[in-house]
Amino acid sequence: MTLQTTKLPPQGGSPRDVATAVNQALDGKLACVGTHSYLLGDTTTTVTDTQVTAASAVLLVPTSTDARDATVAISDGQFVVTFASATAAAGTLVYAVLG
Repeated sequence: MTLQTTKLPPQGGSPRDVATAVNQALDGKLACVGTHSYLLGDTTTTVTDTQVTAASAVLLVPTSTDARDATVAISDGQFVVTFASATAAAGTLVYAVLG
């Protein structure tokens, strides 16, 4: 999933850049979301994302019954999703990383 978001440099940006970034955030266009595909029969899948740290909260949006009861183990740079049983079909996880 690719979002058109404006990232500001550490020293700040022009008033227009700041306004665009703030308005995008207010509209829910955040760069902390992603998708990850898993395969038929998977019992776990590893998602690599540089925004993830051990202190992050990863929110899964179940898009199938396989992902509904999944658990997440988080470490720096990745998280592992464990399904309650082998997946009945290939699918996609939708997630958000906070913190």
